[in-house]
Order: sequence, then structure tokens, then C-alpha cells
Amino acid sequence: MSKDNLDGCDDITLISAFFLLKVSGQSSTITGTYAVLASGQSSTITGTYAGQYIMQNIKYIYIFKIYWNTYKI
Repeated sequence: MSKDNLDGCDDITLISAFFLLKVSGQSSTITGTYAVLASGQSSTITGTYAGQYIMQNIKYIYIFKIYWNTYKI
């Protein structure tokens, strides 16, 4: 890379990342695309599991309250 390109890569933000992909070629563009896709999948799965865990515990608390009020353990 030239000196001008290296100076442009000193402070990389989301907007300047497209410049870096343009300079570095096709293979890094494909790799970057897969990286963004994988991070999106990861955050989606994490959110789904967290929501499932919370909803399960709310269900168990609700069932325990019904059982407690019915049978007065």
C-alpha cells in the first residue's frame, strides 16, 4: 500500500472501513462480509437464548405461585 493509503488507515471507523476493503481487494471484502454475517448470527442466537431463559424462569415462578396458593406448602 502507498503512503497515502497507510495514512488513511490510521483512524479506522465504520465509514473508512469501506475504503480499507476497497484497497485490500476482493478476498478481504468476502471475508469481511462473512464476518459481519457471523456476528449478526451470534448476537441473534445470544438474544434468543437469553429471552428463552428469562421466559422459562417467569413461567416457573408463575407455576410455583399457583401451587403455593393452592396447597399452602
